[in-house]
Amino acid sequence: MLTVRLFAQVRDLFAADTVRVEAGTVAGLRLALDALRPAAAPLLTRCRIAVNLEFVEDDHAVGPGDEIAVIPPVSGG
Repeated sequence: MLTVRLFAQVRDLFAADTVRVEAGTVAGLRLALDALRPAAAPLLTRCRIAVNLEFVEDDHAVGPGDEIAVIPPVSGG
């Protein structure tokens, strides 16, 4: 089981700071999050995933000891 930290709009959509899901890769993590909250799917496709403080791609493997964060896009000026 993975603990995933959520930020900004994603945290608001899930109404939680963290969620727990089963997944073996970042792609699987995205699918598990989509299943938990289908309304978040459009935003999740644009989010970056950080594993152990580094942004990773969808084929990156994840495990129970990893620190995982979902970072939504930000704007500013």
